[in-house]
Amino acid sequence: MISIELPQHMETIAEVAAAFTGFAGLVSVLGKSNLDPKVRFWRVQLMIITSLGAMFGALTPPTIALLTTQEAVLWRVSSFILFLLMLGQLTYVYRSMPREHASGPLRMFYSPGASILTIGSLVFQVCLFSMAAGCFLNEAPAVYSIALVFLLIASAFHFLRLVKGSQPNATS
Repeated sequence: MISIELPQHMETIAEVAAAFTGFAGLVSVLGKSNLDPKVRFWRVQLMIITSLGAMFGALTPPTIALLTTQEAVLWRVSSFILFLLMLGQLTYVYRSMPREHASGPLRMFYSPGASILTIGSLVFQVCLFSMAAGCFLNEAPAVYSIALVFLLIASAFHFLRLVKGSQPNATS
């Protein structure tokens, strides 16, 4: 059986994502905050979802490699799975985002950093869908890896917001 050589950093990305998830649990249990409990709970969910998404995305190619010997199939299937995962995450984020007042204007807790992450997520979704459709197959490992690093950066951003919001007298 011919084996496909995968980038070595996939394991590292999975490990870092798992560490973010663990630290999010510690911060949410040990941190004190004046934030609305719904906002705090949403931030914990968002951080865990992005870090588990990065971990799952990093473990997908090695799993698919056990089932196929064709590198093009590996990256097309992995890209499609990561595309669906990121699309599900983005949909969940916007559907579950807490509102300031249920009866008032639909003002969302949003920031410029979150806007950049949203735009980046959409760009990577287009790239991943294009790879699943057969484009960029020569650059597939690089594009896939950059999408995973983007998920790690998003996870780190959400982790920092969670830590900042877990300090007493936090307002963000």
